[in-house]
Amino acid sequence: MASMYDFLIDYLKEPRGIEEKPIFSWKCDGFVQESYRITVTEENGIELWDSKTVYDSKHFCIEYKGKTLPQLKKCVVVLTCNGSLIAKSFFLTGCKKLDPLSQWIGYKNIPRYHLETLVVTGALDNSIDRSQTGWADAVYLQKEFDVKKTISTAYLAICGLGFFQCQINDREVGDSILQPAQTDYSKRALYNVFEVTDLLVSGNNIWHVALGNGRQVQAYGYDPNPRMIALLEVTYVDGTVQDIVSDEKWLVSCGPIKNNSIYEGVYYDARKELIDWSKAVPANLVEGYPLQPELLPPVRKTGELAPVSIVQDRKGNWIVDFGQNSSGYVILAMVHPDSGQEIHLRFSELLQEDGTLLTATTRNAHTEDTYICKGAEKETFIPEFTYHGFRYAEILGYPGILQADNIKKVVLHSDLTPNGAFYCSNELLNKIHRNIHWSQRSNVMGIPTDCPQREERMGWLGDVQLVSRQAVYEFDMAAFYRKFLDDILVSQTEDGELSDVTPPYWSLYPADPAWGSAYATLLWRLYVEYGDTQSLAKHYDSLKKYVDYLYKTSDNGILENFGKYGDWCPPASTFSKRTPISLTSTWFMVKDTLVFSKIALLLKKEKDATTYTQRYNNLVMAFNNKFDDKGRYLANWMSPMDNQPSMTSQILPLYLGLVPKEEEQKAIDYLLSEIIERFDYHVDCGIVGIRYLYPVLLRYGYDDVAYALMNKDTYPSFGYMVRNGATTLWERWENLAGMGMNSHNHIMYGSPNAWFYQGLCGIRCNEGKWIVKPYFPKDMDTACSAFSVKEGKISIEWKRQCDETVLVKWCFPLELQMEFIPPKGWVFEGATVSDEKGCCQVVCREKA
Repeated sequence: MASMYDFLIDYLKEPRGIEEKPIFSWKCDGFVQESYRITVTEENGIELWDSKTVYDSKHFCIEYKGKTLPQLKKCVVVLTCNGSLIAKSFFLTGCKKLDPLSQWIGYKNIPRYHLETLVVTGALDNSIDRSQTGWADAVYLQKEFDVKKTISTAYLAICGLGFFQCQINDREVGDSILQPAQTDYSKRALYNVFEVTDLLVSGNNIWHVALGNGRQVQAYGYDPNPRMIALLEVTYVDGTVQDIVSDEKWLVSCGPIKNNSIYEGVYYDARKELIDWSKAVPANLVEGYPLQPELLPPVRKTGELAPVSIVQDRKGNWIVDFGQNSSGYVILAMVHPDSGQEIHLRFSELLQEDGTLLTATTRNAHTEDTYICKGAEKETFIPEFTYHGFRYAEILGYPGILQADNIKKVVLHSDLTPNGAFYCSNELLNKIHRNIHWSQRSNVMGIPTDCPQREERMGWLGDVQLVSRQAVYEFDMAAFYRKFLDDILVSQTEDGELSDVTPPYWSLYPADPAWGSAYATLLWRLYVEYGDTQSLAKHYDSLKKYVDYLYKTSDNGILENFGKYGDWCPPASTFSKRTPISLTSTWFMVKDTLVFSKIALLLKKEKDATTYTQRYNNLVMAFNNKFDDKGRYLANWMSPMDNQPSMTSQILPLYLGLVPKEEEQKAIDYLLSEIIERFDYHVDCGIVGIRYLYPVLLRYGYDDVAYALMNKDTYPSFGYMVRNGATTLWERWENLAGMGMNSHNHIMYGSPNAWFYQGLCGIRCNEGKWIVKPYFPKDMDTACSAFSVKEGKISIEWKRQCDETVLVKWCFPLELQMEFIPPKGWVFEGATVSDEKGCCQVVCREKA
């Protein structure tokens, strides 16, 4: 049945806080769009824009071209396609008057905690001293105000740092957690917009806000006192407007939440819940930050996990296994606890052999929640302002017998819209896919993080850019990446440098080129996957500055001594052991220059397009002159006695098409020799090489080699992780459980997840040309996947009918042209059967 779906505004459903011109996108299934019309009106019917009927098949990245948007209003959007297909949505506008009208407030005398020396084991410096972090008690704010007339609308704009929770008349405002999303607050803090009309009552109203520490702490260079700025605009039916703002007339106090941190957990004293506001003091005015609206999916509860087992360890503590490693927290219920009774919850990814928690992989993160009971008949502990990465929980001091009904795990992360699904008859592959999916979910927390469990959780640029291709199969990443690109933008120095970590809570300038490549990679990903030219234009000058910075740093086109990580974390190592960092650094400079030249051409900047295309060609020559030895690319920089090229040194030039044509087969043969003969179908590359390995094998027709690599369960392989009980990806190929670099929930190796969709199921796109070319392993009966692209939904299934024939079915948006190519060794049997809605099927027969 023909349908239009996923009507998005700035790549969000019903976004809140749009200040500038939004863009509109939607998808079509089973029909070809011939025309569209978009109207935008204020809620009261005042017209802001009417596109009129536009005769065009384009249905993504349609820019608003109407009047200047009003502040703090609901705007209704109506879409008509082909004169009849209709979608209706809305967005809330932003509040540029928030800062001029309101003041930043907080509490300067809040109790503080100076923890024991907290040492962060960073990639560069293993003794980064984070002592004197100064975690503070949560701050509680209250404002009373009167509503004396009939309300028409009420909208709230608020930013509370590090995190905030807001209530009006004891009802929650919104359903987000750990809001707002993390940023470099000195450059920008994000405010949220809510419609709160239904929360207000006639007469006296009470407005409460709780503020937690989040990232706004001394360790990252900020004044550590929690703070807030807010404006509540109430419009009455008679047209008058009342603004309730944050100022010194608010009351401030401490309450039940004491020490709170994303690393250290929460200390909650339920006996302090009833705050005596008659003893509260006026709020203090504090320094604030530049404001921008939060326009990305917020962090929310996205699921719950029940215990799969509850046992007592040798100390008598309850050990709860939730069966799945992920980010989140635990909700704990109690019956008839004593007042003052302390309950402690600790978390880990692993258990010791004796069944107790193994906490080494959390390193110096304390990861403990503490609850002090108030002595009520029933009590429930829901921690705020923290999250943990864990599979197991230890409960100490629980009153009575802990039952499964008393405890559950809340899965918590940025609430990205799921985009893809995959299944096959090979259970090992299903588990590998599931592990990658869970690691991706666990590491989107307003910023893309490396891991959710230890005292890091940073936005490493290398991790996010290397897994971006697979991430868009699993989730709609558009709004999330747009926000993160703005984080990168404001982190850039005047000379063009980027930091390895963004926001730069760890100031690691300049970025390794494989990490800094996130800027070009994510911008290009937004364009290819979502058609977003608006972001290309916004970031054009800054990306140009970064690409120029790399070039100026090079020595005749080679980044000889520039880079830190290279092919990070190959087997049995952290640092690149067989691939020169100069090769990976130079290669990423070549790649980013190529991407920038394409962006210049798209934006019709002809002079730049010519200049950077020529620079790219020159860099290719320099790269080959330096590293190419007749198809064998320089390696062995740490092992001079080893005269074999590394996997990664062969993969990178093949992926980008840098190898001279006459040497191409030799380069492929060297790579295959490494994979098959030397390492027996096991990987010997780190996060850079693994990202491009599978696409190279697909491009040159070695589907069987790709499958053999993925189907291994011996070290080093993804299957080895599964065989050793992993439910998420590890940080290392090795099964490590001690202190150091050994996270058991890391996304940086996750890039091969794209192979399930592109290789095994066989739907791939190259420079706008779509092909269907699945692979049929002899030991598999079926595989299927479905995912959305900007044009609509694509699905495919192949099923073995007998030993010699396979039935392949696929559906795709009508505006796409898709060519079916049988796998190597297979031929068509009969003709392709298709219908008018874009669904096709074909029978393939294996050659005799």
